[in-house]
Amino acid sequence: MVEINKAKIFKCGVSFLIGLVFYLLCYQILFAQSASVSGTSILTRDPLNASFVIDIDDQITPQEVRFFYKILNPYGDISGDGIAEINRSSDLTYQAVFAMEMISADRYIPVGSHLLVHWEIYKKDGENITTEEERLVFLDGRYEWQSFSEDRFSVYWYGSKNDDAMRSFLAMKSAILETEALLKTNIEYPVKLIVWRSPREGELAQRPRSAVYDSSVTTEGQRVAPDLIFAFQPAVGVVRHEAAHLVTKVAGDGPFTRVPAWLDEGTAVYMQGNLGPYKGAVQRAITSDKTLNLRSLTAPSNDPNLVNLFYGQSWSTVDYLISQNGEELFAELFASIKAGNPIDDALNKIYGFDTNELYNQWRNENGLESIIFSSISTSNNAISVPVATRVPLSIPTQVNIAPRSGTNNPAQVDLPERSNTEQTRDELESNSIQSVGLIIIITTVVLSLFLVILGVLIWKWPSKKKQT
Repeated sequence: MVEINKAKIFKCGVSFLIGLVFYLLCYQILFAQSASVSGTSILTRDPLNASFVIDIDDQITPQEVRFFYKILNPYGDISGDGIAEINRSSDLTYQAVFAMEMISADRYIPVGSHLLVHWEIYKKDGENITTEEERLVFLDGRYEWQSFSEDRFSVYWYGSKNDDAMRSFLAMKSAILETEALLKTNIEYPVKLIVWRSPREGELAQRPRSAVYDSSVTTEGQRVAPDLIFAFQPAVGVVRHEAAHLVTKVAGDGPFTRVPAWLDEGTAVYMQGNLGPYKGAVQRAITSDKTLNLRSLTAPSNDPNLVNLFYGQSWSTVDYLISQNGEELFAELFASIKAGNPIDDALNKIYGFDTNELYNQWRNENGLESIIFSSISTSNNAISVPVATRVPLSIPTQVNIAPRSGTNNPAQVDLPERSNTEQTRDELESNSIQSVGLIIIITTVVLSLFLVILGVLIWKWPSKKKQT
């Protein structure tokens, strides 16, 4: 008679339990990996609004999803967050959507802005999931954008005229390098140029201004952030003008002082090369002795009738300063303003005269008599001037839910940021999920076979028989 070996049965049971635990752990790990969250996509129909979207696997069962963003700016990032709307997109996924107004009367987040974003997902079982931080670039969703970068310079454009885009890129690069040399300064951060094919196609992306100004003046370019310029047509002069503004800010704007409008715009026109209608406008004003009081040009206003004269006289004044006193002192003027000196103090320190004396010197150089300023009435002094293209970035700190020439041929360089739509990435993630599911099935089968074989081997292990 064969006696049942209780030790063998015990070993078999223990081995089976160990194998089962191992199997369940492996399955749980694979199950957790398959419960995925997609990368963030930006959906935009125009520059006015954007929706940030992620897909969440059904196995996560989100109760609340919060979106966190940081708009990158060389002079200080701007952060915010808000609760996303959760929708059931299919039987297998949820979709979290955070809608954000990008451009309005009191908010301006320009096209080309770079953002760092992440999500926090609060599950119904009490656990939280925090996604990895992603770098995104906000673009005008009406067009299919292309990009090129070299060193610290990048350009974005759409359409088939790649040569125009490269000419704009080289114009930006050369203007920045030349203005840096003129003002003895350097931009230490990457800069971007966004190019539209026409002012009309880029109109929605502009910073809102008065209806009278917008209806009377065609805006060709803007500096919308310290590292970002717009060109509403691929014109070299426009690009060079706006690119120079990026440098004048670095060279002259300090914590408590800013470069006056005439000096800022005059330098930009000086660097753009082709003067267009500006030179004729200032020559006509000189001929008729109807020039603008320089002191009234220290701050801009919204008069579209004086645009060409404003730019022309600002350029002519800058040209006079440089031709009469040299580039070295001109760079020191910017540095003095940046150090905290108001324009009159800076002019006196560097040149030995103030704004009024500079204006009279410029008038004398152009054949006009000097003005005795004490005899000029207040109404004559307060001359309205047009809006300069330098516009400060203004973005709220929090958003609620739903609610503006090089010679080398640069090589193609991939940009690190993500585009508005990432179909390829989503396809890869879908394939990855399918692969994980296949791994789970294969692993389940293999582990099941392993447990069966292990049990059989243990059961058939030779045992001693008790003789009767």
